[in-house]
Amino acid sequence: PVSRPTAGALARAGIYANARRQQWDVTDQVSTGVEKLVLFVGYPRSCHSLVGSLLDAHPHMVISHEYDLIKHWKLWAPSQRRNRTFVFNEIFNISRTQALYGLRSAVAGTRLAKLRNAYSYGVPNQWQGNYKNFIQIIGDKHGGRTSKHLSGAGRDQTQISVFEDIARTLNIPLVFVHVMRHPYDNIATMALKQNSDRQVVNGTIKQAGSLSDQRFLQKMIDVYCEKLVKSVAAVRRKYLVVDVKCEELVHDPVKTLQKLCKDLGIACSDPYLTDCSTIVNHKPSITRHFVKWPPSLKTQVKNFLRDYPFLSSRYDL
Repeated sequence: PVSRPTAGALARAGIYANARRQQWDVTDQVSTGVEKLVLFVGYPRSCHSLVGSLLDAHPHMVISHEYDLIKHWKLWAPSQRRNRTFVFNEIFNISRTQALYGLRSAVAGTRLAKLRNAYSYGVPNQWQGNYKNFIQIIGDKHGGRTSKHLSGAGRDQTQISVFEDIARTLNIPLVFVHVMRHPYDNIATMALKQNSDRQVVNGTIKQAGSLSDQRFLQKMIDVYCEKLVKSVAAVRRKYLVVDVKCEELVHDPVKTLQKLCKDLGIACSDPYLTDCSTIVNHKPSITRHFVKWPPSLKTQVKNFLRDYPFLSSRYDL
């Protein structure tokens, strides 16, 4: 995937200037009819943004981009903001802002379109930033951040209580989408980004082993294993988690997205699937070759993941 501007870069570019002066509402009637709240859990740089954008294009799904519901929920404390109408309006407004001005925007001439290396997640002809008559599923895409909020949840299950609080207060079942990528690619990309080697992350340098400093690699292995994977495992013990393999989405977006919608309990049309498939880059990003992997570090990852079959059973390590 091509690199994308950060939320801070978008703000500095003035992408959201018009959005801050606008407000779109989800009516109480529509809010009451929402059946599920979907959150993402997983790892940074693993196709979460793409999957969230594809789901947001569904006529009966609204998925915001990196609103970070967990952070806001904690900041609100018990207040009038902790109710379905307010929360769903917040999510809907972020979704709509992204569709009009942000990463999902298809409007030619916006400042976003002029930003170097900007990757558009806009799906043509579909419903990003809007919905048709009713909303069946609503949610927020912030997989890596959600996992980081739960850092330590593998040892302390009380850290997962925020989800119970949200589900109870909003009176809605939670479903998690877990987007996974080959662990070596995931860790390598995290290490390259940590090393600020963005050219390699963007795929503009094709030299194998371009990152040889193992400190970055070891640091990201620790983050990936001890924080992210254990957080995903903690969520899986208590909630329904729907898995999406990034490589399968790239190889066959129609089949993978169709299965994802089925697992979420929502029907999808052929035009929706076809339009979504047009924005998927069918060339997988294999960044593990841009990092020098000592056999000892590969063995470390492989041994750790033996206890987590939701990853080890899906990938050849």
